[in-house]
Amino acid sequence: MTLHGLRHAFASVGVNAGLSLPVVGALLGHSSESMTARYGHLASDPIRQAADRISGQIAAALDGNKAEVVPIKKAL
Repeated sequence: MTLHGLRHAFASVGVNAGLSLPVVGALLGHSSESMTARYGHLASDPIRQAADRISGQIAAALDGNKAEVVPIKKAL
């Protein structure tokens, strides 16, 4: 593992944990959010979970049922 690879892993874990790009960028010493965006790769599981929650709420609303409201963590 190289230092570069560790920085990518660090950023990806931070972004997937819900930390904002500016926060992760500050930890890495980046001057721009676009640089951090290259480092912070989102895992597909959180994206799929978010899509499932959204589609479930839409389907429940169309069926006239109340959907479960699940709070989403705010990025820091």
